Amino acid sequence: MDEIVEQKLRLGRRIRDLRTEAGWTQTQLAQALGISFQQVQKYEHGITRVSVVTILRVLSVLGVPADIFFAGMADPTGLPFTHAVTDPSSEQLRRDYQAIKNPEARRALRDMARVLAGGAVAKRSL
Repeated sequence: MDEIVEQKLRLGRRIRDLRTEAGWTQTQLAQALGISFQQVQKYEHGITRVSVVTILRVLSVLGVPADIFFAGMADPTGLPFTHAVTDPSSEQLRRDYQAIKNPEARRALRDMARVLAGGAVAKRSL
């Protein structure tokens, strides 16, 4: 199979997996992106190439970090896009995060994770 076709299929499957894990329908994702559900189908089935901008919009809408999206995927050279997380609890944490629908709660959880990891969190005015 052609490498470009394989990449389109992998990206499409990843979008589909993240969408379904978040509990979204193709129609809901399409509406959030301002496109038709048929276009979402084309992306998910690898019929249409997904632009980087569209991938970033999908990730933003679903609340998925880019490193999670690309974890385990490789470019044609075989080098990983990111270092895949191998700890099974990381995948469970991601699913739990996806289940949080409140944007403020998601932000608070991200901030807490940064603090626990030793990173600085910008102060927000309350």
